Amino acid sequence: MNSIRVSVIANAGLGGTEKAATIYATKLAARGYQVEYLTSDGPRAKFLASHDVNVLDVGDSDVDLYNHIKRNRPHLIHQHVPGYPTCNRLYKALGRLAGDQRPKIIETNVFGRLEDPEGEQFVDFRLFISMASAAQAFRRARIKNIERLLDRHTVVYYPVSAPSKIAEKERTQLRRELGVSGEEVLAVRVGRPSHKWAAWECEAYAVAKKTVPKLRLFLMEPPYTLKSKIDSGQFGTGMIVRKETSDFAWLEKLYASADLMIHASDWGESFGYTIAEGMAAELPVITRSTPWCDNAQVELVRNNETGFVCWSIPEMARRLVELSSNETIRRKMGAAAQQRILSMANPEKETDILEAAISFCLDNKISSMVADRNAHLLEFINRFAALERDTSELSSQHPIDFAGASLYSYYRGFRADVRAILNYCQRRFKIRVR
Repeated sequence: MNSIRVSVIANAGLGGTEKAATIYATKLAARGYQVEYLTSDGPRAKFLASHDVNVLDVGDSDVDLYNHIKRNRPHLIHQHVPGYPTCNRLYKALGRLAGDQRPKIIETNVFGRLEDPEGEQFVDFRLFISMASAAQAFRRARIKNIERLLDRHTVVYYPVSAPSKIAEKERTQLRRELGVSGEEVLAVRVGRPSHKWAAWECEAYAVAKKTVPKLRLFLMEPPYTLKSKIDSGQFGTGMIVRKETSDFAWLEKLYASADLMIHASDWGESFGYTIAEGMAAELPVITRSTPWCDNAQVELVRNNETGFVCWSIPEMARRLVELSSNETIRRKMGAAAQQRILSMANPEKETDILEAAISFCLDNKISSMVADRNAHLLEFINRFAALERDTSELSSQHPIDFAGASLYSYYRGFRADVRAILNYCQRRFKIRVR
């Protein structure tokens, strides 16, 4: 029996961070670690309890957390944080402990930010959730000599498993519940209400629908302003809008019952769980490149192989028409998408790397797996900028729209660069990336 005690600090809600945190907690428990998950109750708490992970509400204050750490003496704490400053009670609790009493700290950095000087004195190892997010973290922090930092940094992808197969009868029944016939082509966009939504999916659908009348679009929890436009008929007919759900089995059935995925967040993704889950369900994905913000979708989706990375609404509409009109291409890209994501984000392989980070923190053991992962990370960083520009269209196809998208990209990129410079100046004498 593994005697290593691990405390996980994350929520147990519906988001992708919570999903990854709970899966990794159960994976460690299955490998013999003594794992406790410090959170109040949430939709994923039952999943944790059913996999021998002790779910504890230790209170809301740093004093409560300090008392718990001092009493239970975990060897290691795995926290999931955004990477920018927050009122993190863990640091206040650790500050009360003598150096030899402090547990080791592994940080999963959710948004590719190195902007939290308070945590630098405590974090022993940092994990990024995609190579794109890691590349952007170093780029935002204007760190040039990256290789020297990689003994305490690496990438551990959010874990993705192949969904359960559903019978054709179940697929037909769910589509019938949605009002979708067997002849129609169902595109899905799953999300949560947030600032990350754009109208691109709806606008591209409205254009494509004129050419492919059998096309339908399912949207989960678009923001109120976008839903109002949908309800008023601004994007035509045939759209299905549902609220978000904690019925994870139903979501799996939705993916299995769809034909393709479209995802055009204006803020991009630091990993992109909904994209990854769609790929695991053999859905080709149409997405957009967002180099001004998070952009892991261009890492997950291989342009022209597992889907299409677009730069304008007309191009997104053209690809919707192409996939809606050709089942053979959908199946070919969908199969390639599943193979790619299950290889990239294999839960057991990624848990191996998480374990290697734990071993480094506790025993100073350097793992060849982490070294190999970081060699791939350095290679990825060198080609990431080119990957962000590798879209499925040429400027000559939609010159006006392409130019408009390019200008918008330059504007957003300039704004992001200014913010990064200000953050860098603010951190320069306060932060030390180890």
